[in-house]
Amino acid sequence: MAKPGALANLNVEAAIAEIASGALMHQIAARYGVGKSALRRKIKDHPNYHEAIQSQAECLVDQTTSELMDVAADAVLIARARARVDGAHRWAQARDPARWAPRQSIAVIPAVQTLGDREELIIEAARRIAYLVDAASRLPHRSTEIIDADIVSNGGNSDDNQ
Repeated sequence: MAKPGALANLNVEAAIAEIASGALMHQIAARYGVGKSALRRKIKDHPNYHEAIQSQAECLVDQTTSELMDVAADAVLIARARARVDGAHRWAQARDPARWAPRQSIAVIPAVQTLGDREELIIEAARRIAYLVDAASRLPHRSTEIIDADIVSNGGNSDDNQ
């Protein structure tokens, strides 16, 4: 429960520094005895707020990755640590997509000479690749492995062409 006047006594610079070092908004709000949304409204216009959020994302990813590297060789602990790392990456991606979003690109190189009958096959292959990349970009982070396995198992043929 928020304390009366607690928000007025909030040290905005200290709160921004805590965010930049990886503290989450609800942790800071609890420490000051204010609501999370009230805290966000109070500090969101600070000139260093967006930079602090970017630093926070990096700190959380670094922290969870370090925990994963240091975890004991226990399957359950490793699975939990991996889930935390994946969660930290998704969290960072939501706050700083330019830095943390998956990067995918396709290079299209125009042919200098005509390839005859093979030209249609190449165009069809390029269409399939573009479709698969588009589909993969809509799936959760680790699902591209499923598509790769499907391509190998089907010899590159999609279901509609079999």
